[in-house]
Amino acid sequence: GQGAQQPGMAASLYRDEPVFAGALDECLACLAPHADPALRELLISTECGEEAGDRLRRTDFAQPALFAVEYALTRLLASWGVRPAVTIGHSVGEFAAACASGALPLETAAALVAKRGALMQSLPPGVMLSVSAEPERLREALPQGLDLAAVNAPTLCVVSGPEPLIASFQAI
Repeated sequence: GQGAQQPGMAASLYRDEPVFAGALDECLACLAPHADPALRELLISTECGEEAGDRLRRTDFAQPALFAVEYALTRLLASWGVRPAVTIGHSVGEFAAACASGALPLETAAALVAKRGALMQSLPPGVMLSVSAEPERLREALPQGLDLAAVNAPTLCVVSGPEPLIASFQAI
């Protein structure tokens, strides 16, 4: 998931696994009209500096990078005979899962992921907080400026918003 990406994270698979390399190249070609051309180098170079890590932390780089690696991994696993009966993903993984299942063409998914990453990057920064509470109780307690972002279980939710507001809410 987002936050786990690192410069050169696909380097060894790209070097050692031709199916992975071909799928990554295919995906990067589909991303090319929509994403920064430096993406390829960020994924497969082992000579990246600190600036590369900073770029990959940007959502407009991170989401296409993660999608490309996820897509290439699904193709590599398929070449080994691993074919899922069902696919599911979270966030960018939803797009990779949709491609793996055949529900979404790679070209379409690549364009959507790149646009999504660019739109998210254009928004003000925010943070999330996991809260052990029922969603109804939590909605009543949320101050203006914070949102219930996810309900992960009957008493496990995620709140999102600007960092100062999250910090104040967390202190309550």
